[in-house]
Amino acid sequence: QWKGFSYDDVGVTAEWNRTDIGWQLALSNVNLSRNGSVWPDESHIDLSVGLGIDGFDLLSLRANFLRLEDISPLMSMLPEHMGSYRWIESSPQGDLVDVVLELVGTTEDKWEYQLAAGLRDVGIQSVDKLPGFSGLTGDLRTDERSGRFNLSTKDLKFDWPMYFREPLEVDLLSGIFLWRRGQSNIRFVSDDLVLENRDGSIRSNLELTIPLDSSSPSLEIESDILKFNAASLKQYIPAKKMPPKVVEWLDHAILAGQIKEGWLNFAGSLDAFPFDGGEGALQ
Repeated sequence: QWKGFSYDDVGVTAEWNRTDIGWQLALSNVNLSRNGSVWPDESHIDLSVGLGIDGFDLLSLRANFLRLEDISPLMSMLPEHMGSYRWIESSPQGDLVDVVLELVGTTEDKWEYQLAAGLRDVGIQSVDKLPGFSGLTGDLRTDERSGRFNLSTKDLKFDWPMYFREPLEVDLLSGIFLWRRGQSNIRFVSDDLVLENRDGSIRSNLELTIPLDSSSPSLEIESDILKFNAASLKQYIPAKKMPPKVVEWLDHAILAGQIKEGWLNFAGSLDAFPFDGGEGALQ
């Protein structure tokens, strides 16, 4: 997968020692560059690995800086049950700062984790039914049960080929995302989410529920439209999930105009849109 991957320059001071539960590695003065991109001065990484009866069962990481695309070859060395294949597929980009990660193996193929990090212009590729994005910035705290993400993003690109014909561009995205994992789904909630770009400004409350059985997600969203360029509507409709005749009509029916104020409500399963059988509501 990483054949031909190389660094321009690598410099590091490494110290390691054996502990009662495994190994501890400290990397300081990390000087790493690739494709002309250089890590900040005084970058450091502290890593502890625990070895149990059945092998690797603990990982503790502290780092003041990590560039995701530069550590991808290392991540691919992790066992598949830890998600290394997902990392390879999504091809993460961007930087993490002030990273604290704890991974603890509980039973075979099951892990508990805690993660705190600042994200700076982070992106992933769209894979299967999941969306991709680039330029994501904010502060994240999460574990396997719940999480919180404070968004403070500029120049975001959002790509979901399953629904949209082309990537969406956002100049500003701010707000707080909370999520919690239940027995049958993962629930995402955000109040006062602000989105702005050249076409308009929208303030929204939303709730997204993703079932763990791979069935269709459901979305409830209430949005106040502060302003919007009506001629650009065709860029924002989930055209790939709509009847072709409806898409064609929308493409040619609204050619100009400005929405100075309005609202939008959506509730229902994403796979059921455009709700021909009354499975949801769009107002």
